[in-house]
Amino acid sequence: MVNSSGLQQNFSIENLPGWLTASPGEGTLSPLTEQEIIFTIDEGTNVGQYSQNIHLQTDFDYDEKLMVNIRITKALPPDWQVNPGDFEHSMNVIGMVTINNVISTDKYDKVAAFVNGKCRGIANLKYIKEYDIYQAFIDIYSNQAAGEYFELHLWDASDGREFRMVKADGLIEAPVQFNGLYEFVDNTIYGSPSAPVNFDANNTIIQKIPLTAGWNWKSFNLTMDKNKPLTYQLEGLDSERGDMVKGLTNYSEYSSYWIGTLNYLEPENMYMFKISKDDTLKVSGMPVNPLTTPIDIVQGWNWIGYTPQVNISINDALGRFAPNHGDLLKSQFAFAMYDNLMGWVGTLTYLKPNEGYKYKYIPQGSAPLLQQLVYPLEGTVLKSGKLYGEYRETPSVPFLQQISGQYAIDRHH
Repeated sequence: MVNSSGLQQNFSIENLPGWLTASPGEGTLSPLTEQEIIFTIDEGTNVGQYSQNIHLQTDFDYDEKLMVNIRITKALPPDWQVNPGDFEHSMNVIGMVTINNVISTDKYDKVAAFVNGKCRGIANLKYIKEYDIYQAFIDIYSNQAAGEYFELHLWDASDGREFRMVKADGLIEAPVQFNGLYEFVDNTIYGSPSAPVNFDANNTIIQKIPLTAGWNWKSFNLTMDKNKPLTYQLEGLDSERGDMVKGLTNYSEYSSYWIGTLNYLEPENMYMFKISKDDTLKVSGMPVNPLTTPIDIVQGWNWIGYTPQVNISINDALGRFAPNHGDLLKSQFAFAMYDNLMGWVGTLTYLKPNEGYKYKYIPQGSAPLLQQLVYPLEGTVLKSGKLYGEYRETPSVPFLQQISGQYAIDRHH
């Protein structure tokens, strides 16, 4: 910000959205001097696009305006990479992308092929103006000329979500025992710019949750199949003897397989994983609807899951719940206490997907001994993971600039 006049000027920055703060937000600028304004995006801002006109008020009796355009993106999972030099054979597919029956027009969406969890090809979307459509031109690699089967995944950049079991019309389907996979055939090409294959993503999401050696508090916001044993749900882990998963009242330990009283994982609950080395837990399923997935809260300690698909401030997340003075909510790294005068206060400000929580419920007076916690679908202001950094803007003319940018967030949130 520049004061090019010969007068001292008072200033304040107004009309800031909830996801953006300015420092300093107000002050006095001496004649012929500059002031750096640091704009910081809130650590809870969700993946998505944001626009806001913010105003600089001064003694000149009119506001200078600054248009802020921000797109927050989530980093790709680390296993979305392939080295073509590792493979002898390739096939090709030209296709368009539909997500829940809506054709994608997002150039940041990606399509990938996987064989046994290993990436065998990846492509961005490219705009084809002659057909007014975005298409993916994907090379898929193998060391077998035929007889290998791959699964298609889709990265939805607008939500930072990975879809698996993506359907593709026209490709050779694998035998029934490899349901949802397609056959690799060397030197074949499927689709064309005029007649692209349709990569169709349904609601089957895959989440890749990093676990560190030691204890991890985790929960899941995808439907979990209770008919499949814990060994199946945790098959992607490279478990070692002595690794453990425990709930509030039961647990299982790994020997050559998982054994114990914990038979399956549920989205309503939090689980503590104790593992011997860093690993990644992969879970798949349909997104849970928080509005139809109540969580029972009883007197004392409760180990609770978090079912929304986005991060939500603690006040919004618990907005339908009636806490008591002294109730405590804690994650593995932060906590907050409920105070009748202050509300929720502490270091825990947002609840995040895949994180687990402990709630100490202290009913008082006529408060019920059991309540049901029902999370909202999202908060009043969309929130999400922590940014890698903050955005700084120092205009060379008095505040009449436009901020535009794309920012990556920690892939683990």
